[in-house]
Amino acid sequence: MWTKRLKPILFLLFFSGTSASAEALLQSVDFVGYAGGYSLSGRTASNRSVSLSGFGSYSGQLEAGVGGHYRASAGINYLISNGFTGDTAWGFHFGMKYFPFSWNGVKENEFAGVSWSLVDQFRPFVGVTMKTLQFTTVLSSSYNGVGVSAGTHYTLTSQYYLSGEFQYNLLSGNNNNSLTEMSGLLGFGIRFR
Repeated sequence: MWTKRLKPILFLLFFSGTSASAEALLQSVDFVGYAGGYSLSGRTASNRSVSLSGFGSYSGQLEAGVGGHYRASAGINYLISNGFTGDTAWGFHFGMKYFPFSWNGVKENEFAGVSWSLVDQFRPFVGVTMKTLQFTTVLSSSYNGVGVSAGTHYTLTSQYYLSGEFQYNLLSGNNNNSLTEMSGLLGFGIRFR
């Protein structure tokens, strides 16, 4: 008899987003390392066309859960063209990811001394980003701009996951320089408790 009364209470506590689960989501911090390919195209101040592409886009970022479906991210980017003989670029990015079909991480809850965790296998997301890139050799200019991204996290365990992401950034620099960056990245994420 008491189990019939307890089931609706457990259901409501689990799916209502109690304060215990909100605290766990706010404290969830991950480190994600990415590597992948890129394509850059644009124009310099002298109206010269620029095009670079290849494997050599790297990113390390911290992500923190904000509410149930959002993750804030901040990280550093490093880009290498033609190995170490070409141009290199580095910069920072700040962004927000939205997980429309799942929680942004592991949902943890506790009731009557029993705790449990729930994590979705696939967690697709879309995001917006503010990004800077400082080129050191060929372009020798800094670029700032905004971009959009889409991807998914694939859960391995409650602490580790794989991530795939596509980014499209529109960047502008000094003297009307412009740059369009597209990147396809694969990464590995570690959740810190």
